[in-house]
Amino acid sequence: MEQQVGSPVQVMRVLKLAFLLSVFCFFYTMIEIPQALQQPVGHGVEVALTVVALACVAMGFLVPRYLDRSARQKLEGKPAAAQLSWWMTKGILRLAYFEACVLLGFALHFLGARFRLAVFLFGVGFLAMLFANPGPPPSAEDGKLLRS
Repeated sequence: MEQQVGSPVQVMRVLKLAFLLSVFCFFYTMIEIPQALQQPVGHGVEVALTVVALACVAMGFLVPRYLDRSARQKLEGKPAAAQLSWWMTKGILRLAYFEACVLLGFALHFLGARFRLAVFLFGVGFLAMLFANPGPPPSAEDGKLLRS
């Protein structure tokens, strides 16, 4: 018996929802488990991890676009399934970069950083996930990869 998967847009919506729900799970865990370190992390480490987290958000927007330029030439004339696979890969990559920002906020909390800084990174990652759009999936009719 063959099981059919929903449309690619529905699959991406479910993935996006799962990533968004994971932010709430991490936040709940952060609230419930207090910081265990007696000596909080230094200011330099806070700044460095915050910069890395914000760079992850920027990369979540920029890297899929950059990779799409090089892939467009390689995917031209390929079957729609290959183009659709690339579209899904870009969407998952984007969500993973945003999740990295959230996880760095989570790590900062347990390293003893200020609570507001961890919540800021959670918020930035969450909002980036919420407002990021993978764009339309490639069209099966014309066999061309649409812009994202």
